Amino acid sequence: MAEEDIRATETKRAGTTIDMTESMIWNNVDGPCTRLARSLYYSSACRFIYLFLLAYNCGLAVWAIHDLLAQSKPDFVFYVFESAINAVLALDVMMRLWLKGCYNFWREWTNVFEFFIVGACLIITALSIVGTAGLTCG
Repeated sequence: MAEEDIRATETKRAGTTIDMTESMIWNNVDGPCTRLARSLYYSSACRFIYLFLLAYNCGLAVWAIHDLLAQSKPDFVFYVFESAINAVLALDVMMRLWLKGCYNFWREWTNVFEFFIVGACLIITALSIVGTAGLTCG
């Protein structure tokens, strides 16, 4: 995919008509790593990754409901899988922030929403792990 096509795709997805060179000024990078990241992130294969993450998260939800109904605490493996999904989602948000640039990232409400949701998930997972381990403050 040519660089112009990637920029056009980014403009089309963002729903704006802002020239993507403005985004790169805010990013202050347009090296080979950025071009590779853009081509991967905006590829059609990325949709399959999101579908996998959706199925993975649904599996975790079923697991959590099963533990809740059985009145048992989630085990260590559950927290490993939960931490993995949170890490992938946080990486997704950071990658989008890097590719869109700070200015363009915060202009879309969906990015702001996902940023706070992922942050809340990270905090909840961390508190759950600390609570299960029996650690206390003070």
